[in-house]
Amino acid sequence: MGALIDTSVIIDLERQARSSDQAVGALLADHLETALGTEEEVALATITASELLHEVHRASPEHRPRREAFVEAVLAILATLPAMPFDLDGRPQRGIDGPMVERAPPAAPY
Repeated sequence: MGALIDTSVIIDLERQARSSDQAVGALLADHLETALGTEEEVALATITASELLHEVHRASPEHRPRREAFVEAVLAILATLPAMPFDLDGRPQRGIDGPMVERAPPAAPY
């Protein structure tokens, strides 16, 4: 079994990055290791990448450059992970089942 990285995880990391001198890659690695350990397989849903890019365009002109830099840095790191396509039912097409969804943390408020 593996874990999908949800948009809320990345949003939380963006908030942490604002108040940290730690690089985005180090924040992401620390977060995943703390949440999942080092043996868990991790993937990125294609819809998550799309949501992150959409949030760049929704950002105010004042915040857009910072958010774009953050999202691009995160996506460059996550590009090394398997990408899980979703169908129109909103379910992964390759073998992710209920337990992963059940243990996911609640979405962070905006």
